[in-house]
Amino acid sequence: MKDKKQEKNFRDAGEVDHNKVKEFFENKGYEVLEIHQIWRHIHGRLKKDNQIFFFKLSSTKDIGERTANEVAWNNQMQKILVENRIDYFSVPKVFETGNMDDNFYYIGEYFGGKLLGTKEPRNLTGLDNWLEKIAKANIFLSGIKEMNLPRDKGKIPAIEQWDDYFKKIKEWYDIADNPTLEPLLNKVEELKTTYHRGLSHADFAPWHMIANGDSFVLIDAEHATTLWPRYYDVAHFYHRTYTSADSPEMAKKYLNVVKELLPEERRKTFDEEFLPILATRIVGGFFELKISKKKFDDKYHQMLKEDFLNDNLY
Repeated sequence: MKDKKQEKNFRDAGEVDHNKVKEFFENKGYEVLEIHQIWRHIHGRLKKDNQIFFFKLSSTKDIGERTANEVAWNNQMQKILVENRIDYFSVPKVFETGNMDDNFYYIGEYFGGKLLGTKEPRNLTGLDNWLEKIAKANIFLSGIKEMNLPRDKGKIPAIEQWDDYFKKIKEWYDIADNPTLEPLLNKVEELKTTYHRGLSHADFAPWHMIANGDSFVLIDAEHATTLWPRYYDVAHFYHRTYTSADSPEMAKKYLNVVKELLPEERRKTFDEEFLPILATRIVGGFFELKISKKKFDDKYHQMLKEDFLNDNLY
C-alpha cells in the first residue's frame, strides 16, 4: 500500500510571493504587465521587444509536473495540427520554460480574445456558434492514441488497471454518500467492456477556449493524457456546460452536434461507449460537491442525474 505522505498533491495550491515573481521575470528582461493567482498557478502578461507574452508559474513543485505536462501537449500538438492541416482550433506556442526555485514556469503565446464561455459569472452567450468546431476538435483528438506526455510515463492504459480505476470511482461514490447514484455506479462498470483509448485534454470546457478569429485556442492542458477513454472530453464538456454553467440545453445541443459529426461506424457505438464515461463524470460531480470548501447549489447536478436515468441527454 502506498504511503499517503508520499503521494503527489496536484490539487492544493501553494503561496507564492508575487513581488518575487515580478522581480524574477524583470531580471530576465521582461516588463511585468499583469500578475495574479488563479487557484494552482500564477498567471500574467509580460512584455519584451514590443511583444506581449503569457506566463504560467506553478504554485508548488508537484503542480509543476502538471504544468510541464501542458508544455509537452502544446509542443507536440503544434506539430500534429500542422501535419493534419487543422485550422478550426489551435494551441499556444511555448517560447521558454524553466524553474523559479521549485516552481516550474513557461512563457508562451498571448491571446487577447474572449473566452467562449465563463462559469463565474455564468455566460455562454454565442457558444452555440462554436459547437461544430468544438465537436470537430473532440473527434480529431479522440482519434489520437499516442503522445509523449509526462503524465503517462510508466503507466499502462486504464483498462488494464480496471480494478484500481473502478475502486477510485467507488471511493467517490462512497464519499458523495448519495444512494441515488447507485445506478450510475453500475453504469460505470460497463466501461470495462466498452473502453477505447484516445487523447484527452481532460479539462475540456468553454472557459479553456479563446476566440481567435474563425478558430479557437485550446488552453490549460495540464491533465492531458492518452490513457483515458476516447470520449472523456465529450463527457467533461457536457458535464461542465450542464452543471457549472447551468446550461442543460446548450449541453444537449452540443452532444447532438458531436453525434452528427461522428463517422458512421463510430456513431453506431457512441452511446454505449459514452454513457459509462458520463456516469463517471456525474458521480465525480457529486463527489466534488461533497468535498468542496464552498457551498454550491446541487440543482443542476440533480437535474443531470435525472436526465441520465430517464434517457433524456439529447
